[in-house]
Amino acid sequence: MTLLVRLGLLVLFAILNVPTSAWAVDVWTVGVNNTRQGWNKGETTLTTANVPSLKKLREFVVDEKIDVSPLVVGNRLYIFTMTNTAFIFDVTTGGQLARRQLATPFDPADIANPPGKGMDLHNIYRNWGITATPVIDVASNTIYVTTFGKPNPASQNIERNNILWILDANSLADKKPPVLIEGNADNCGGGISNGFAVPYQKMRAGLGLIDAGGHKAVVVSFSINGENPRGPGHGFVTAFDVRGLDRENGFTPRPAIFSITPGGGAGGVWMSGSGPAIEGDDLYFTTGNGMDPGAMPGNFAESFVKLHYTPGQAGADNGKPKLDLADFWGAFSDFSRADEDQDLGAAGVVLVPERGNLIGGGKDGILYNLNRNNLGHNLWDPQFNLPFVATYLPNPPHGAAGLPTTTPANPNWPIVKLDRNAAAQTPTGKTYHIHGTPVYMERANGANIYVWGENERLKAYNLDFATKRITAFKAEGTQFASGNMLRRGACRVDDSWFPPTARRRAQASSGPHTRSRGTPIRQSCMERWWPMTLRQWSTAHSSSSCSIATPIRATTWVTSPSTPLPSSQTARSMSARSATRWSSTAFEPRCCGRRANENRKGQRHDRTLSSQAPGSTTAGRVRGGSIAGRHHPKRGPAGRAGAARFCSAPGLCARPSRANRGSRGPQRRDL
Repeated sequence: MTLLVRLGLLVLFAILNVPTSAWAVDVWTVGVNNTRQGWNKGETTLTTANVPSLKKLREFVVDEKIDVSPLVVGNRLYIFTMTNTAFIFDVTTGGQLARRQLATPFDPADIANPPGKGMDLHNIYRNWGITATPVIDVASNTIYVTTFGKPNPASQNIERNNILWILDANSLADKKPPVLIEGNADNCGGGISNGFAVPYQKMRAGLGLIDAGGHKAVVVSFSINGENPRGPGHGFVTAFDVRGLDRENGFTPRPAIFSITPGGGAGGVWMSGSGPAIEGDDLYFTTGNGMDPGAMPGNFAESFVKLHYTPGQAGADNGKPKLDLADFWGAFSDFSRADEDQDLGAAGVVLVPERGNLIGGGKDGILYNLNRNNLGHNLWDPQFNLPFVATYLPNPPHGAAGLPTTTPANPNWPIVKLDRNAAAQTPTGKTYHIHGTPVYMERANGANIYVWGENERLKAYNLDFATKRITAFKAEGTQFASGNMLRRGACRVDDSWFPPTARRRAQASSGPHTRSRGTPIRQSCMERWWPMTLRQWSTAHSSSSCSIATPIRATTWVTSPSTPLPSSQTARSMSARSATRWSSTAFEPRCCGRRANENRKGQRHDRTLSSQAPGSTTAGRVRGGSIAGRHHPKRGPAGRAGAARFCSAPGLCARPSRANRGSRGPQRRDL
């Protein structure tokens, strides 16, 4: 066997002996469409019987890590990377149709910047590029994409601009000149930082496309680097009238700008990469921690928010549009909590216009089922049922799913006793955040809501059409997101992924500049890190070459018994090419069709949706749509690069080391 360490993007398509038109539904925005339901209503081919026959069809190689969702329109696949580069591929042939780098990326790592100028606390990323999923206007064949990068290659690393690009969807050429996203909030809440100004904003939420009475608008949202609830810095939602972007007479490209916390600070809009849900000229979204409406009225951190968009008028204020508050619900305040970083906006919202539901959740693992016509401000009375813990089934006392809002809430329920779902208070001592948008799927007489929290299994709940209530827990999967999370107190970073005692043994036996993978470490730490299914398989096959004595944890490199890994500093300094040669010759490779999920806080969680095809030894994996968490707003985007994992024999899965994730070489990962 050979270990595939050349990295790049790996996109999987299904082969089910069906016509090409079976996947002809356009995915022009994150979450399939503006409802963000994550449900392809045109899918009629996949069944429980034929899903096991899914297999890899082809792969697409790009230049760097990817932090946004791919888009598909017709036979064109659109991919955007952390070098601010856009790619177009032909889905049917795999050929590259177009490629363009829009802006020069900067190095976001804290170690590469002066104090207060870094954007990646863990120093994982060395390029910052496109972090918000673009949106495609299929009717006009236009891509709208944002970059946060240096004005030109010679600019200082700390000079950074927010740019909106208007591109031809066939060639990636400019249809109109790009626009600097700038200006002060219309509701007196600060302004958007560009150039050398701080604090920096982060464009993490997917872009939106409004069609209000035939007049279109592009929506761009911002979270904030630092998140001080008292400022400086704010979350923003902006809206550009497309007529202004097109420079029509009477219009200029000046956006409406709504500040989430005009009297305070923070309140970022990031939603793990999802975009605002849109119905007509109304936008719905959730916000992160910051100044909330309970602590200071007129601020909307930790809230569900509804904004109304009004198109610009030719010649009136240069055609500038408006964004006005239409409704909100303040879920809670962080100021009395043990940890103020408990973003409600860690997950996106799902809108069900025909039913009237607005569904979402956040780091507390609580699912909310709001009435989109009356969000409730400071009361949950208008909601269709009481909020409830959905990511895990907590020890009593707790509120069950589907309770009417007239039910008296027990003071010990997590929806009242907010710190009850902090890691220190959960039965396992783990967090159960929702770091991704739930998925909504209708059946003949009802609907299912799917939500997958970290350190838990996929959960399904029933929604009743008549009452609009999420009525009951339905079922759960078997795969744990994040695998077996380390116990509290064990380190998680590059050279210290082991519990302290094991780490000390490794340093004592191997010296300060090597990372020995000796047996004591494997036995003391590895068995707790691996997902149960992998651990059981490895234990059962301990006499084979893929035994638990051959650790592959979270690294692309697999050690032979006598060869230590390099230090992180050495590995980071190696070029992608030399790292490839070194790892290919020095180590005995192992790989398999699925891997241990990452458990670092803020990483995205994977789910395996396919298995080996009949008559084939190639295992394929398909990403979990918008169920799984994708981003972390403060520590940089979740790493998505990964080694290809397709083998002719079972084994353990190779993951890229943090050193390799920081390289600038080509990257491979599966979607």
